[in-house]
Amino acid sequence: SIWINKNRKRMKTNRIAGQLIIESFVAISIAVVGLMGIMSLLSRSLSLNRVIANHYIANNLAAEGIEIVKNIIDRNAMEGVAFNRDAINSGESLSGAYKVAYSSPDVHFEHIGDSCGEANLNPLTFDIPTGLYGVGLSNQTIFKRCVEIKPIPPDELSVVSSVAWNDLGGADFKVVVEDHF
Repeated sequence: SIWINKNRKRMKTNRIAGQLIIESFVAISIAVVGLMGIMSLLSRSLSLNRVIANHYIANNLAAEGIEIVKNIIDRNAMEGVAFNRDAINSGESLSGAYKVAYSSPDVHFEHIGDSCGEANLNPLTFDIPTGLYGVGLSNQTIFKRCVEIKPIPPDELSVVSSVAWNDLGGADFKVVVEDHF
């Protein structure tokens, strides 16, 4: 009878130990699944942060394209030239697709075709010391900008600035800003 009592106590102890191990595995599994979810959410959040930052940059680059054309129109007014003339390059009417960028101390304003859809654009570059986006510098970016100008009779210009880029996972994005002068 002593032997039976010892055996029962040992079996009871073994059952409690086995149950404790199973409960521990379940608790650890739940904790690991929870941590994996948090890590996945954090990773996704960081990648979306980059996408949002690129949208912000593209919006500003598109607005800058409009601003460059406005500055050219203002320069024409100051020099007594018709507002809708390309006084920088040819003196002809502002019409078609242009590659534009600020370049010290002036602007880069290059006619590249009749429409932005036909244009083969090179990516904008970024000058680290000045913090400016431009054309022809060494640090290429993912952004491509085109400004399309269309005359609207009798005395108006439609200016459409578009910035396109390819982002995470190969997704294509485009920001389009339009103004009339």
